Amino acid sequence: MSPVLSLSTDEISGLFPGYVRLSALGVIEAVGPVLTRRTKGSLIGRPFMDCVEVMRPRGISNFDDLRTCRGQLIIRCPEAAGIVLKGVVLQRDDHFYICAGLSVDVSGQSSGSYRFEDFSMADSTLETFLAADLRRNLLIEAQDLATSLTEARNRAEAADKAKSRFLAEISHEIRTPLNGVIGIADVMAHGELSSEQAGRLKLIRSSGRTLERLLNDLLDLAKLENNRLQLAPVQIDLIAEIRDALGPVEALARVRGLDFIIDLKTNSPDHVIADPIRLRQVLSNLGFNAVKFTQKGSITVSMTRTGDDVAITIADTGPGLTDKAMARLFQRFEQGDKDVSIRYGGSGLGLTLSREFARLMGGDLNVSSVLGMGSRFTVTLPLPPAPPQEAASIASSSQPTLRPTAGAGIRGLVVDDNPANLEILRVMFDAFGIEIDFADGGRAGVEAWRKNRYNLILMDLQMPEMNGLEAISKIRQLEADGDSNEEKTRILIVSADATEEAIAESLAAGADGHLAKPLRPESLFRAVWSLF
Repeated sequence: MSPVLSLSTDEISGLFPGYVRLSALGVIEAVGPVLTRRTKGSLIGRPFMDCVEVMRPRGISNFDDLRTCRGQLIIRCPEAAGIVLKGVVLQRDDHFYICAGLSVDVSGQSSGSYRFEDFSMADSTLETFLAADLRRNLLIEAQDLATSLTEARNRAEAADKAKSRFLAEISHEIRTPLNGVIGIADVMAHGELSSEQAGRLKLIRSSGRTLERLLNDLLDLAKLENNRLQLAPVQIDLIAEIRDALGPVEALARVRGLDFIIDLKTNSPDHVIADPIRLRQVLSNLGFNAVKFTQKGSITVSMTRTGDDVAITIADTGPGLTDKAMARLFQRFEQGDKDVSIRYGGSGLGLTLSREFARLMGGDLNVSSVLGMGSRFTVTLPLPPAPPQEAASIASSSQPTLRPTAGAGIRGLVVDDNPANLEILRVMFDAFGIEIDFADGGRAGVEAWRKNRYNLILMDLQMPEMNGLEAISKIRQLEADGDSNEEKTRILIVSADATEEAIAESLAAGADGHLAKPLRPESLFRAVWSLF
C-alpha cells in the first residue's frame, strides 16, 4: 500500500508541478501545470503506463507494480518533449498521485521554456512531501485544538455564569427566611424572658448564625474561584480591630472555662492599612476553631512585627494535630480527620478561606502542632503603617460620638413585598422609637414617596412589577425634576442578594447604602444613623 496523502489538490499542485492523478485502475484523471503546458491535455483519460517510461526502479511493468512502489520514482514522458519527472507514488481515498517535479537533468532536452517553479522543491521529493504533509497535519491539529479550547472555555464561562446565578438565587432564597428567624430572635432577646425561654432562644440564634456563616463561606468560595473577590484596604486601628474580632471568641472561651490571654505588647504602630473585613474574618475563624477544639487549658493571642510584616498567632492547648492531618487541613471541605468532623461538626471551609484571604492580602497562614499539646496558627500579613495625618484622623473618628435622639426627624418608609420582612423591620424600628410606613412593592413605594416625601427609605431589590433598582431610579429622577433645595431622601437597600454585583448596581442606581439580610438591630441602627 502506498503512503496515504492528506494534502489538498491545490497544495499538491503548488508543491509538485509535475503531478499526475490516477484512478483506482491507473487511468490519468488530472496532471500538473508542467505537463498541461507540454501535452495540451492529451494525457487525460489514458492509462498512465501507456504514456510513460519507468526508468527507476527497474522491473515496474504494469500499474499494480507501480502503485505498490515505495521508493523514489523516475519516469520519462515521451509525449511531453521527453521530460523526466522525479517523485513518489501516494494514495488518497481511491486515487493515486505521482507527486513529482522535473528532474534537474534536463540539459539534453530541446523544448526549453523551463521555469523555476517547474522543479521540485528539493531533489528528495519524498522528504518534501513528508515535510509539507506534516506541516498541514500540524496546522489542522492546532486549529482543532484551538477550536476545542475555545469551546471548552465557552462552556466553562457558561458554567461559571450559571453557578453565579444559582448562588445569587439560592442566597436570596435562604437569606429571606433566615432574616425572619434571626431578626425576630434578636428582637426577642431584648425582651423579658424566663431562663428556659432565654436558653431556647439562644439555641435558635446560635443555629441561625451558624447557617449564615456557612452561606457566607460558600459565597466567598465562589468569589475566590472566579477571581472576583476584591479587597478594600483602609486605615485601621490594628489593636482595636484584633480585640473587636476576638471579643466574641473570648466570651465563648470564658463560658467554657478556658483562659483567654491577649498579648499585643509590641512596637507595632497602632494604625495600619488593611482590609478590616477580611482581617476580622481570618482572626474570627482561627479564634473560634481554637475554642472549639480546646477542652481545657488556654487560648493565647500574640503579635510580632518585622518591618511591615505583622504576625498574629493564636495558640491553643487542644489535642494537637498529626503530620497527616496538617497536610490536609487547608483543603476545601476537609478537616484533620473524619472523627473531627463527626465529633465537632463544621464544613471544612473556614481554614481554607482564611488561608486564601491571607494570601489575597499578600501574606500567608501556617500551622505548627504537637500531638497532645496543642496547635499554633500564625497569619502573617504585610501591614504598612498609616501616614501620621491619616492615623490621627482614625484616632479622632474612633472617639464616641453623640447620636441624635432616637427617631428625631426621621420619616421612614419600608418597601418590601414580603410580609415577614415588613414585620421584622416594624419590630426593629419600634425598638428604636421610629415610626415607619410600609409599601408592598416598588410601584407602591414610589407612589407613597410622592405623597409623603419620606427622608428615609429601606428598599428591597427583588419585587414584582417594579423592582428596587427601578424604584430608586424613579425616585431620584423625580427629585432631580423637583425643587433642588428640598431634602434628599436617604435610601438603604435591604436585600438577601449580598453579591458584589448587587451592591454595585444598588449604588449606581442612587442608593446610599446596602444592608444584607439577615438583619441585626445594631447593624440597622448604625446604618440608619450614619445617614443623618
